[in-house]
Amino acid sequence: MRFKSINLIGERRMGKTSLLKHLLGNQDKYLQPHTQQPPLVLVHVDLQDNISKAEQFYGKALRGLLEALPAQTGPQALKSWHGRLRERPESTAIEFENVLKSLKEAENRRVRPVFLIDEFERVFGHHLRAGFPFPDFYDGLRAQISANRVAMVLFTSEKLVRYFTQQSLTSTFPSYFQPFTLRELEKEAADYLLLRQPSDHPLTIEQARQARSWAGLHPCRLQCAGAAWYQANSEKKPAQWAKKRYREIVEQLGFINPSHLPVISANRLLHYFKQPLVWFCLFALGVMSRLTWRREWTLTSTAIKDNYPLLIALLILGLFLFGKATPQQFLKLLADKLWGEKKEKE
Repeated sequence: MRFKSINLIGERRMGKTSLLKHLLGNQDKYLQPHTQQPPLVLVHVDLQDNISKAEQFYGKALRGLLEALPAQTGPQALKSWHGRLRERPESTAIEFENVLKSLKEAENRRVRPVFLIDEFERVFGHHLRAGFPFPDFYDGLRAQISANRVAMVLFTSEKLVRYFTQQSLTSTFPSYFQPFTLRELEKEAADYLLLRQPSDHPLTIEQARQARSWAGLHPCRLQCAGAAWYQANSEKKPAQWAKKRYREIVEQLGFINPSHLPVISANRLLHYFKQPLVWFCLFALGVMSRLTWRREWTLTSTAIKDNYPLLIALLILGLFLFGKATPQQFLKLLADKLWGEKKEKE
């Protein structure tokens, strides 16, 4: 029976590594033995663990496999590999294949190796690409999968095929992996994470709502928001301090966008539409639409140039609505653009 390989996809800090470690620590719970199939043996290979070329990858994979094998498994010849890999930790694709062949051909002690390879996208990085030559490295792994000697779970931030497309690499390698994408949490799960965890400074329902408005439903960002509120509650700090602390935490973790755009409620939207500034920008949008219509609905470069101040106004309006610009900044920039346009005409 053939067992499938998988590409597990999730953006940075979505929980891929946590899922991997949970699976490794609970194999007895999730990997029930099958009477008609050899047992699965999980092998963790982290490409961040000082691996910069294929030989180091094969050596690391073989060491992990030999350590994970049951004591009674495998032919006697495999035992010599422990000493060999201690002396010289690197290995070759041929040696990797020979070990897998030996395991598959063992009569009563067969196993099915499954390699869990974290941070696989690193092999496509500019500084590591030469160490994992195309197509030899990928063809070698594909050969072991197609021969049903091994299955692999590749943990990546994007779909595997996208890395090949970005570098104009033509290969059938991605087609051997069934893609699964880790999604953000459901609202109920987010509430459980924020409200139902044991704590000496628990969050209130309102604090949890604010935390979700900052972090969305991203699990790591929610944890950051919870940590910020915990610290705020323990030090008796206000919500403004907690939000600032949340931004500091996520920026330290390297998130490009430290928070999701805030959810605009009906009341908040009504508040915006009471502002004269918003009505001014809506008027500008109507004027620009009319000018565009006069050009037979074609927004030409001339139309853009003629209505440049209005375009700037709409852009700044968007920034203002989402808290990225103050009304003073809006008016100053708009005045600068209008005044500059007037001076040019004079």
